[in-house]
Amino acid sequence: MDKLLAFRITSLHAQTVLDTDSKLRYRRKELDTGAILAHLDPNAVLPDNFGLINLTTGAIKIRWAVVATLSFLIDASAQGLLPDEEDEPVRLRFEESGKVTDNGFRVRGNGEILPGSIFSGSSAVRCANFCELVSGDGTFLKKLATGRPVKLAFVPESSTLDMRFPSQLGAGSHTLNLMGGFSLIRIMTLP
Repeated sequence: MDKLLAFRITSLHAQTVLDTDSKLRYRRKELDTGAILAHLDPNAVLPDNFGLINLTTGAIKIRWAVVATLSFLIDASAQGLLPDEEDEPVRLRFEESGKVTDNGFRVRGNGEILPGSIFSGSSAVRCANFCELVSGDGTFLKKLATGRPVKLAFVPESSTLDMRFPSQLGAGSHTLNLMGGFSLIRIMTLP
């Protein structure tokens, strides 16, 4: 039987790289999304923000639940432009899988935008993330096994979010590079 390590994601502070040119159309206006900021969804419950590592094979599965903030939504909300049914926070859920590396992991997966926001009609959300330890000393698995928080960072050139905007936002596919960091903590190791 393979040995498994269960962990929880305890923090996330991420954004799209600023030189990303992501435009959308809203109410016949072309708008720049600006940097998209993300943090963990405080309302998420297990299995969200949770992951498993197969210590025998090095396989990793991780499930994120995040809330994203876009600068144009702040202005639209302040002006009363968002209909009630589209005025909730932009909540996303991702399921990724991949392999552990000496100093982090590489994962790919799909996601969905949950109902209630202006982005709810997005048809496809995909992600690929390469994450490395913030400090270079030690290996990722050894640090995670200690039971203390482990800080990782997204490698911007290798961490992307691909999404297709819904028709009411002008459609179109966009690839956004991610930067920022997050923390994990071991919950338990199973035989």
